Amino acid sequence: MALGREAETRPGQGGATPPQALTGRDRGQYSALMEAELTALDERIKSLIRLVEGLRAENAELRHNLAATESENQSLRQKIQGARDRLQHLLARVPASGA
Repeated sequence: MALGREAETRPGQGGATPPQALTGRDRGQYSALMEAELTALDERIKSLIRLVEGLRAENAELRHNLAATESENQSLRQKIQGARDRLQHLLARVPASGA
């Protein structure tokens, strides 16, 4: 039985079934449909590339803003620590109440 299946015609061999018989379309229609699908895929890829580029730019801007905010935060912490130190120094100079 296996020998009988081997002997059946296959695409690409002599007497093979033509591709349009397998797909139900002739080559012109098949190529037009593939071309339309490829064009749609190309547009989708271009759209995704634009999205990725936009997200990368936004990410870079957010990283820059984060660095600036962290720097400002560090500066404010130093100012708070300086004010705390001055306040403790002033409190140490105030005489204790004897009452």
